[in-house]
Amino acid sequence: MKEALCNAFCEALSVREVPIGLAVGTSFRRSNGDAVGFYISFDESGTGRARVEDDGLTIAMLEAAGVDLSSGPRADQFNGLLRQSGISQDVDESLLHTEFMPLERVPRAALEFVAFLIRAQEFMNWTREAVEDTFKDDVIKAVQEHYAGRAAVYVGDKTDAILPNSPADAIIVPPTGPPLALFIGTSEPKALEATLLWSDIRAKLAKAANVMLVLDAPKPKRIRDNTLARAMNRFPVTVFPGLRIEALAAMDRSVFGDSETLH
Repeated sequence: MKEALCNAFCEALSVREVPIGLAVGTSFRRSNGDAVGFYISFDESGTGRARVEDDGLTIAMLEAAGVDLSSGPRADQFNGLLRQSGISQDVDESLLHTEFMPLERVPRAALEFVAFLIRAQEFMNWTREAVEDTFKDDVIKAVQEHYAGRAAVYVGDKTDAILPNSPADAIIVPPTGPPLALFIGTSEPKALEATLLWSDIRAKLAKAANVMLVLDAPKPKRIRDNTLARAMNRFPVTVFPGLRIEALAAMDRSVFGDSETLH
């Protein structure tokens, strides 16, 4: 069994020579589909030592996902992960690397480096989830404050009382007229959920509810262009950050029609 496992892991590796040493690819994947890989860089002084490096994209991908590595709790967690893994950061080149070491230590260090890269990927996913949760909480709080005394706002499991089994994040119920199901999202699944509910309501030929998708940016990176275009052609889509007044006004039009203006 041990030999079979070793063969399976070794067969999944790709190794090629590059100017600095060796480029190694693995069977593990990043969220964008690219293989997780690393470089073995040989010491140019000829001491017979080498170190393990990333491709310079790890930090860039984390920052693109919204991870603040300059300060704050996320930066502290990331720096702690670096120390725990024995990895240093070259700020000028955005490069992550081990120390130079004897060649016999490199294979073990490479395995630990891959484990770090996978954990960094998970770190990015956790950050995305946290960003989405924070955005959703901010929108719901604003909606609850805006409709206090004018309409009921149902959140979470309580939405089942209005639209059973609905994946909506919040439902605004006016004194008269159909409710508004809000989908507050930064991801592809959220946009698809909104579109599916709209399609289901339309198929039943009943005005059971209106649907609105609330975004964190005009062109969210995690929603495909065709999915966003499909949603915009079917029901209101609004952006909240920086356009709070406009977003709440759009909700008013769906909830009350033209009978009320933004307060």
